[in-house]
Formats: sequence, C-alpha cells, structure tokens
Amino acid sequence: MFKNILYLCCVLPLLFAQDYKDFDIYQNKITYQHIRDNLALLQKSPQLKDHYSLTKTSLKIYASLEDKNQDKYEYQIQLATQTTAQINPKNLQDMRIAIDPGHIGGETCCFLESRYIWMDPKSVGGREDVTFHEGQLALLTALHLQKLLQEKGANVMLTKKHLGQSVYQKDFFTWLREDFRNDVEDYVAKINNLEERAKERTWWLTRSHLWSIFRKFYNPRDLKARAQKINAFRPHITIIIHYNVGAGNNERGQNIGSKDNFNMAFIPGSFLQGELVTPVARYHFLRLLLSNDLQSSLQLSQKVVHKFTEKLNVPPLEDPNKADYLHKYCLPTSASGVYARNLTLTRLVHGTICYGESLYQDNFKEAYLLAQKDDEIAGVKTSHRVRQVAEAYFEAIVAYCTTSK
Repeated sequence: MFKNILYLCCVLPLLFAQDYKDFDIYQNKITYQHIRDNLALLQKSPQLKDHYSLTKTSLKIYASLEDKNQDKYEYQIQLATQTTAQINPKNLQDMRIAIDPGHIGGETCCFLESRYIWMDPKSVGGREDVTFHEGQLALLTALHLQKLLQEKGANVMLTKKHLGQSVYQKDFFTWLREDFRNDVEDYVAKINNLEERAKERTWWLTRSHLWSIFRKFYNPRDLKARAQKINAFRPHITIIIHYNVGAGNNERGQNIGSKDNFNMAFIPGSFLQGELVTPVARYHFLRLLLSNDLQSSLQLSQKVVHKFTEKLNVPPLEDPNKADYLHKYCLPTSASGVYARNLTLTRLVHGTICYGESLYQDNFKEAYLLAQKDDEIAGVKTSHRVRQVAEAYFEAIVAYCTTSK
C-alpha cells in the first residue's frame, strides 16, 4: 500500500501539472521562422491546421476547427523578431542522461511483445535454430552504455535494470489479475452504442488473446510509466534503445528473414490526422513547437545514425518507401536515416531525445552475429554486436556534446 501511495505522489503531479502557463516563458522569445521550421517536422497531416493559426506576430492553439472559426483559442504566444538562445550544458560531467532499454523481455513477455527472433538454421548458414530476443539486446546495450557514460562523469538513469522487468508498478500478470476487468470497463464506457459496447466487453473478457490484451491495455501503461520516470529525472539527453526487424514470420512463427540491413532513428514529430483532439496531445504539440527539443534531437540522432553506420558497417535507411511505417507515419528530416515519428515516448519525453533502431535483427547475416555468445556484458554472455551498438551511442553523445559547445 505504501509503495502505491508513494508512486501516486510522484506520478500524479507529472500527469496533471501540464498547463499552457508552462509556456509563458516563451512569450516574445520565439520567432515565426522557429515555428515554421518545427512545423515542417511536426505536421504530417494538413488537418492539424484545424488546431492552430500562425501569423508573423502570434501563434494560437485551438481545441477544434469550430473554435478556430470563432477565434476561441486555448492559448496564444506572442512572437519575437529574434530567438533568445537556449543554454545547455557542454560537458558530460554536467549532464543528466536517461536511458530506456526498449521492451520488457524475459521468457514470457518477449512473446507477448512479439519481440522474439527465431530463424531456421539453413537461412543463416548454421546448424541450430537461431533464437534471441530484443529485450535482452536492448538491456545489455543500455547497461554497457551506462558504464561508458558514468566513467566519463555523467549522471545516468536507467528506466529498468533487469530482464523481464516492466517500468509500470505492476507486472503484466499482476495487472491482469487485479486491474484488467476495470480497465476493460473504462474502455467500453466510451462506446455510446450499447449493443456494440456489450460485444466489445464480451470479446475482451472472454475471447481475446493475452498478446492482444498486453498490447491494447498493458503496454500503453508501461510506456507512460517510462515517460514519467524519465521526465522526473529531468534529463538533458534521453536515449531510447531498440533493435529493428525487416520482415515478418511464416506460418510456424519463424522469422522469414531479410536480405536488407539498415540503421535508423526517430525524433518527435509527424502528428497525424486526429492526433490533436485531446488537451494533452495539444500540450505536447505546443511544447515541441516552442522549445528547441526538435532541433537538438535531430542533431543528436544524426550523430547516432552516423556512428551506427561507422561502427556497425551497416548503412542508414534513406528511402522511406522501403518500410511502410516510414511512408505512412513518419516525416523525413535533413539527416540521413533520421525520421520524425509520433510515438508515445517521442511525444511524452521532454528534452533532447534519440529513439534508436539499430540493425535488422532478422537480416540473415546479422541474426547469426547477434545470436553469438562471443562477448560478455554485466556478467551475461552476448554478441559483440551489442557492445558495438553501445559504443556507437556513447561516441555519438560525446560528439554531440563536443560540437554543441
């Protein structure tokens, strides 16, 4: 009980303290061109214009098109003729760096998350099935990156330190036992049609699979908990660690494998149609418009992808048409392999952020390398590729700090 109360005391201010008054510090300090530059990374859908108006002298935010037509704005920023420089720390010793190892992992959750690699040995030129999961790769990468940064004096926080550990206060099966039914009731209560509401309730409570429950209800809770923990730390830099895949699975559930192998990174932005309908979404949209978070995230992520390419000998993904999600949900940036994308963490985490997606785990050659146990990190046997990815992040952070002076 005490832990729950303590958790709420820490988290509730972060959930409800978001107010447009937070942006009063930008009054008469942000230029029209600054807004235009950030809009190029934020606006994927033209429909977003229903929620703002921009002139040479002011920016207004609206809850709806109807409010915009009546000029009933929620907030207004008066623009300046010259942007005031934002001062950031220059040395690693002065920096707080948050690291989020992607996914929960572990023997059970890696399947619920669909983050388990299983490839036929014939496809990779081996004798045994190739198996590993992204959660472990990400965690070991994070642990080694933390070590490298701390050796240089940085103040580093990991959102999680153990495989199979969620950041949300309850693990999946505890939540499933204690809270799932209530969460379903909250969800279906938003459905106005009573017949449809009953069908949806019945489906979730009696017919849905564990993996669908995990994705629909539990994973969003864990992602929000990660964002809250990161923001409470108030980092200057946040690194979100993921590994990518390039293809799907066959009827047996095995990865079919990919000949492609690329690196990429995501920064905030690329809001789609309907993604500004809630007050909290408009709050973060405005934060990204006014702050320097987008541009600093682009600078950091550019260096991360460059170091990925250099150390891993794997190119950046420059053509968004090679992946459907890049074409549908992302915006390209001026940096090769860096895309704006409105993910939960890129939207909710404040400050400079790089959401890294290194390598294609299911590339035929890469899968074989990632499955090797030819290195050791934090007492765990792993692939030397994991160490290389961590070193790439580290060298990119050092380069970012050096060039941003």
